Amino acid sequence: MKPKTLLLLLLTGMLATVCADAQEKPYHIVEKGDTLWDISKRYLEDPFKWPELWNNNKHIKNPHLIYPGDVIRLVPEDVAIVESLPVKRLEEKKKARPVEVKKEETVKRLTFAYPRMARSGFVTKKVLDESGVILRAKRKKLLLVKGDEVFVSLKDEGAKQGQRFVLYRKLNKVNHPVTGEYMGNIVENIGILRIVKPGEPAEAIIEESFSEVEVGTRFLPYRKLPRKVALEEPSTTVEGVIVATLENKQELAKYDIIYIDKGSVDGLKRGNLLEIYRRKERVEDPLKQKEVQIPSELVGIALVIDTVDDTSTAIVIKSYREIRVGDRINTTETVRAEEFL
Repeated sequence: MKPKTLLLLLLTGMLATVCADAQEKPYHIVEKGDTLWDISKRYLEDPFKWPELWNNNKHIKNPHLIYPGDVIRLVPEDVAIVESLPVKRLEEKKKARPVEVKKEETVKRLTFAYPRMARSGFVTKKVLDESGVILRAKRKKLLLVKGDEVFVSLKDEGAKQGQRFVLYRKLNKVNHPVTGEYMGNIVENIGILRIVKPGEPAEAIIEESFSEVEVGTRFLPYRKLPRKVALEEPSTTVEGVIVATLENKQELAKYDIIYIDKGSVDGLKRGNLLEIYRRKERVEDPLKQKEVQIPSELVGIALVIDTVDDTSTAIVIKSYREIRVGDRINTTETVRAEEFL
């Protein structure tokens, strides 16, 4: 083997190892003291690749300002699509005479994985049943992150060791963009808390932090936070409206979190695909001397990742142009997902 060929193979092997490390852990949750330089050195084995890392994380506005709890994607694609092809084995036929055995068709099942789904939150107008509050950190500090030990006050003094709660932040009020009706408040999931030692006050640890957690943060009973969502065919046709976004953006694009004015009571389920479209105005036709309706424009596709009674949370997985609060949605068949493969 020629020396140049050997060198090329060695370099290719090293590159594959680095890529494998990043794929093994597709994202990194920022800890205190982290910089993009350090993260690039750790996972990509080259600190000078930090601009590439920044480019893969559009939510970071200033590369010099990252905070504990921020999610840093290590590979370019933010949404991982996993294909699973379940195969049911055919029973062996008794040996009598040759028969034609038809191969059983397999069903393609797609699962979407995205680290930010766990902090997506929801919209509700119900009075929140607040279970407790963080009183202070064991090591006195105001901003808390994963691993910090805290003292908490619990509404239910019967809480047990190991019991988990969801830390949340109540954000702005939401009014329906079409009817003006009050829809409730956005509730953002910002972490998970686990009771270490029951008591008054109880001792706990912050098990996960998706954003900065402050002393005084409230928490609710634990509800499973989705990280992966499998596509599900809709059981009924549901039409609705985008009423709000997680980050209060005016124009939305791929991977933005949106809130819909329809929920589980309307038939929406986690895993349903939604078409997002914009209704157009009626215009005067001078030839026929009457108004005609301009056809609606398809602007994107979203995936329902969580539902409550009257609202749902979805993530935009395809945008053909900017998406806005007030745009319409309707359920669509999962065959549309083939566009993203």
